[in-house]
Amino acid sequence: MKAKFFIDMPTPAGVKDDGFALYDSGEERLRWSAPFPLPAIGSRIFITMNSIGWASVEGFFAEDGYVGVMTNAENPPEYLRKQRERAATRYTSETPEWLKRGIGCEFGAEIALDKPGPRIVKATPTPESELEAATSNLSKLNNDDTSTLEEREAACVKVADLQEHLAK
Repeated sequence: MKAKFFIDMPTPAGVKDDGFALYDSGEERLRWSAPFPLPAIGSRIFITMNSIGWASVEGFFAEDGYVGVMTNAENPPEYLRKQRERAATRYTSETPEWLKRGIGCEFGAEIALDKPGPRIVKATPTPESELEAATSNLSKLNNDDTSTLEEREAACVKVADLQEHLAK
């Protein structure tokens, strides 16, 4: 299916398909891939894709059964500005004016209504840090009068296993 740009604002169909909100656009029923309603023209959104940042909604497009927003980034990252500068020299008379102006296209899954918080990456423990924690636990159990022999033995086995793993 060929993409259609600057389509009229689709209207909510009031139903979902596989979790996607559906919107009607002329003869087509389009999926919207975000957990929030389709933003209106002029809305300020945050493009999460490639860390582009804040942008205004300039229009809508349809492609492969999905509706997306056409956006103008407020302060695009340097890599995107340079990419657009390079592309500007390759434009032909057939290139749409909106593309020459730097308007981009994003699907709902690529934007947010607010700037997302920092992504928290859970650290994967290293074998060394696991050994340090297991050794500390064994020491605590050995100094704890309420710990059982089974708890101390299990902690001792864990330390020995980690030491063996690190020795390989």
